[in-house]
Amino acid sequence: MAPWIFSDDSVAKTVLISLMACLYAGSVVISNHLLFPWAEDESFRYWFHPAAGARLLLIMLFGISAVVAVGVGSAAIYISPIVPQVDEYGPALLLGFVESFGIFFALLIYGKLTRMKFPWSGITWQHIPFIAVFANVVVSLLSNLCRIILDLSDPQKFQRDVSLTLTGDILGSIFFLFVLFFIRKSYLAYTPN
Repeated sequence: MAPWIFSDDSVAKTVLISLMACLYAGSVVISNHLLFPWAEDESFRYWFHPAAGARLLLIMLFGISAVVAVGVGSAAIYISPIVPQVDEYGPALLLGFVESFGIFFALLIYGKLTRMKFPWSGITWQHIPFIAVFANVVVSLLSNLCRIILDLSDPQKFQRDVSLTLTGDILGSIFFLFVLFFIRKSYLAYTPN
């Protein structure tokens, strides 16, 4: 029997979404400000961003519930003092949900192309780099276009912004997912049958 938090109960779903939003926002703060502050190139753009892997993993595991959670968690980060360019709730929510829905739709397309379906039970370590690259290309393009539309970024720097975001998200996602994959593999290897 599944734990209550994974049930169809509306309170359980709300609690799960809230926990995932806090988990994602916390992973961004820990990654960007505690573990890898040296990777910041300019305001909130990182050459190495493992929190992108947490975002990808949450959406891969929990689907649309994680899309809502990551959108809310991203919006909370955008509206916080960490990102001084965003000072209104509307643009923060839009940016957060562009990122989370971008990953969701990229995963749907990847699933159609590879004939894999949620909950990704047939995934192997060879899929990890392809999923990370494909999902983060989509998110990088969409989020940087959204920033230009919201007048938060210079259109002249679009190519640089996309490549910087893409590099940080891909490197961070691959690192994060490979670490989790090998932790799981090690756990299974040392677990008695």
